[in-house]
Amino acid sequence: MPKPLLGQWRQELYQLFNIDAVEARAGIGGFDGDGVFLIGREAAGSPRGRDALLLSDEFDLVVIDEAHEVFRGRPQAL
Repeated sequence: MPKPLLGQWRQELYQLFNIDAVEARAGIGGFDGDGVFLIGREAAGSPRGRDALLLSDEFDLVVIDEAHEVFRGRPQAL
């Protein structure tokens, strides 16, 4: 998600579902532990964010807000 939306997502997850999400760090260990993690697309798309995602445990669910921004200009998968 865009960084400006991190706070909104965190607030809504807590208010609507009593989920206390934390902002992940872009870097190794950024997704360590249990819980719900939020990360901005700029951080996730950085080399350190890429490493953090690749080295993390598997996720049960991933939600990409503003996904059209992530895939803009890339060929669609068949």
